[in-house]
Amino acid sequence: TRVIHQSAVPLPPAAMSYHRIVMYQDADYPMVVSFTFSGSGTIEEFHIKEEPKPADSKYVNYRDKTKLEFPLHGAWMIYQGGRMVSQNDHATTKNERFAYEMVMLDTGQLFKHGGTTNEEWFAYGQPVLADANGTVVTALDDCPDSSPYHPNTEVKRGNLVVIGHGNGEFSVYSHLKHGSVTVKTGDQ
Repeated sequence: TRVIHQSAVPLPPAAMSYHRIVMYQDADYPMVVSFTFSGSGTIEEFHIKEEPKPADSKYVNYRDKTKLEFPLHGAWMIYQGGRMVSQNDHATTKNERFAYEMVMLDTGQLFKHGGTTNEEWFAYGQPVLADANGTVVTALDDCPDSSPYHPNTEVKRGNLVVIGHGNGEFSVYSHLKHGSVTVKTGDQ
């Protein structure tokens, strides 16, 4: 009966993810309709499900005190991110409510060849810089890398660095390449 929101996100090289939040005539709550199209135009995924509720957070209207800089160089795309669950699967969980997932682009592509190995993804091994000054409060680098499309479900965030900015704000960098974390707890 009504479209509440819709969005389309390109998935290079030529694929597309489309989401629409709608109210159906006989439904008491919004539904999410999502399609993922391959580069050849075939439907890879199709879902209709109740719109998940975002996790409660006292920080929904929070304004950062710390001036943050984007921590990556080059052309990147926000693959998952934002306050709406339809744009960010992380928004349903309290600990990841404001997480963003980014992928690197090279001539509109996410990876070379089939993207079946980590080394084929342009983001793999790229330097990650601090988004603001602070102190490293956590540095983990002992998790083996997951393979594309097969995440390590036991250690969801993998190798990571957490920086405290000294004013109750923190930045968390997850899914870092094994052996790439060069800082340790207490470093500035």
